[in-house]
Amino acid sequence: MSYTEIAEEIYSLDYENKLELKTLIEKYLIEDRRKEILLQHQEAIKMAKNGELVFSGNTYELLSILEQ
Repeated sequence: MSYTEIAEEIYSLDYENKLELKTLIEKYLIEDRRKEILLQHQEAIKMAKNGELVFSGNTYELLSILEQ
């Protein structure tokens, strides 16, 4: 089923079904974002274990690190 066909199907739905679909899509987007955050967290943990992360409490040093 193509994107256009899906869009046409959605257009033909009644108001209540469109709202239900909207809610469902929002939930799916939230789930996807959570998965993305988890992957980034796992990557950060891996980098920390490998000593690839640099920490500093000095603002100027942090700016210098960001510019690298």
